[in-house]
Amino acid sequence: MKPSDYASSVGVVKALESRLIPAHKLRRLADFTGEDDFMRGLSDTSYASRKFPPPTLDSEAGCLISSLFEKYLVDKPLRDVFTAEHGFAAALAEIKLALASDSESGPAAVSAHRAAVLRRELSAANAGCSAAMPSADAITSAVDRQKFFGLPEPLPEVCGLLTSGKSMPSAAAADFAAYAAFFSWALDKTSAFPAARHYFKIRVDAVNAANYARCVLPQTGDETSPVKTDFFAGGFIDKDVFSEAVGALVDPTSLFSSSRFHEYRKSFSGAGAHTPVTASKFIDDASTDYWVKMRLEPFGFHHVCGYAHALKTEIKNLKIISAGIRSHLPPADIKNRLRHSYF
Repeated sequence: MKPSDYASSVGVVKALESRLIPAHKLRRLADFTGEDDFMRGLSDTSYASRKFPPPTLDSEAGCLISSLFEKYLVDKPLRDVFTAEHGFAAALAEIKLALASDSESGPAAVSAHRAAVLRRELSAANAGCSAAMPSADAITSAVDRQKFFGLPEPLPEVCGLLTSGKSMPSAAAADFAAYAAFFSWALDKTSAFPAARHYFKIRVDAVNAANYARCVLPQTGDETSPVKTDFFAGGFIDKDVFSEAVGALVDPTSLFSSSRFHEYRKSFSGAGAHTPVTASKFIDDASTDYWVKMRLEPFGFHHVCGYAHALKTEIKNLKIISAGIRSHLPPADIKNRLRHSYF
């Protein structure tokens, strides 16, 4: 790898992470006793320098990916660090085009003119980076470098389970059908766009992993929704893997600690110590640890996925703090529920 490649990779990471709220500032927000104080404290963080208002803390981050690529990664100065030699321009254009559709085809409604603009953007991005994409030798050396650093290889099965996704909001049949329809639509729309398709397959696996934890772990007062044993198709991990594990009452420790999911082996110790709430935190933290390691890899889509995960974690932590303050929880309890961040 050329020194310029590594310098560009470091520049990408630093530019992206400078937009996130450091962990020590997030934890400090949990010490406020009222929501007004919390919002004033939030204004003192990096949100104050952003060009658009902070996300509504009570809302789901369902549209996060579109706002992420539309408002964060495509504006200057971040746009400048996504160089053609790494293929980031093409990856961003793929995802934006995948999200573009008419209202009858999918949830991200845009005009036909907007879709045409995105297609031209994708063509230009592909033309600009095709000659500069990493060679097979460069990719091989990147894998060797991962092994040298002791990093896990980005196998689809591992990426799928370790990447946090949006949890099912409820177990109602209509909600499940809506999610299934959305994933089916997204995977169909992205069939010609590998980077975007990979992202949505990861989300299918992550939702299945979270639902599996809800099925096999004891319910608490924090998780009172009825449990549903259905899983979604289309991910890297076959949905039957989760269904059979539930039917056989497989202990989550043995499932998540197998050699196939080695990232869990170090952390998931004893199903009896976990509830759906703590298991969800565990999955999020393991995912963050994975992407922190993978940001050393300059080739491929890891920087974009890592930043998307970090931003989702930031919003999730803000929602946890806000909900804890409204519920009058002690600051220590709120901090125990916070997810890992990059800082």
